[in-house]
Formats: sequence, C-alpha cells, structure tokens
Amino acid sequence: MTDTPNSCETYINQCPTGNAFSCTQPDMWMNFMNYTDDACMAMFSKGQKERMYEALSTFRPGLLNSDGCASVPTHEIAEQNSLEVFGNPVGNEAKFQINSYNKGQWDLMLINAIGQVVQLGKFPANQLFTIDFHQRPSGIYSLIASQKGRTIYRRIAKP
Repeated sequence: MTDTPNSCETYINQCPTGNAFSCTQPDMWMNFMNYTDDACMAMFSKGQKERMYEALSTFRPGLLNSDGCASVPTHEIAEQNSLEVFGNPVGNEAKFQINSYNKGQWDLMLINAIGQVVQLGKFPANQLFTIDFHQRPSGIYSLIASQKGRTIYRRIAKP
C-alpha cells in the first residue's frame, strides 16, 4: 500500500509555503510523516490514516475501545473543520465554504504554484463564498484557511 505520496525532497527543518515541487508533481510537505518543522505539519494522507488504523486493528485492537482516552473526542478534526470547494477544477470562479463548529472569522490565503500569496481575506464559517479566477492563469493553487491554530488546506486546479 502506498500511504505517503512520493517526494524527491525531505524538507528537513523547512517550512515551505504554497506548492513545492521536487519531482513531477507538488509535494505533500504538510503531512505529519514528512520532516518539515512541526509548525508546518497539518494532516495525514488518506493512506497514512488507513495504515495507522490497520496497525491498531491488527496489533493493538484493545486501544480502539479503551476507556484510556475517554476525554479525547472520537470524531476527527476533519469532521469538525472542513474546507469545501465546489467545482474543482474551477473555471472563472470557485465557490467554497468553511464548515466549522467554531464561529468567527477564518483567515484565508490563496497561493499560486510558485508560492506567491495572490489573495487574502477573512471569511465567517458556514457561509458560501466565491473567489474570482477570471484573471488568474492556469495552474494549481493552494487554499489555506486558518483560525486560532487550526488550519485547513485544499488544492484548486484551474485548467
């Protein structure tokens, strides 16, 4: 099983911004199993999550039903906070929504493929918004929403 996307760079003691390329596709430098600075780590890949769950189920199944972690929520952070992009790849606009139990403003950054911040904004949770891509060149963009130490990350493709 391939649980971690290929990368030709380790990013040891680095904190890239935007898309970083070391092979032929963008690297997933923000996953917890990479070597970036801890502050840059924000997610596990789907394969990493599946591999961890399989290891727990096989070698430590008692942990899955243990009362030892009763104070820790059993739902995933991704279910609490999510960033939905409607229509990806995008045309002239991207509709998005930050889904969160945490009310208040979220900071949003749109970053192009060479790491430049091309748009900043603040958006409240649980409302549909639109980003204009009409004048933006084709490519891969990173959409990053953050609030009080929580970060949600999505990639957007414009053909």
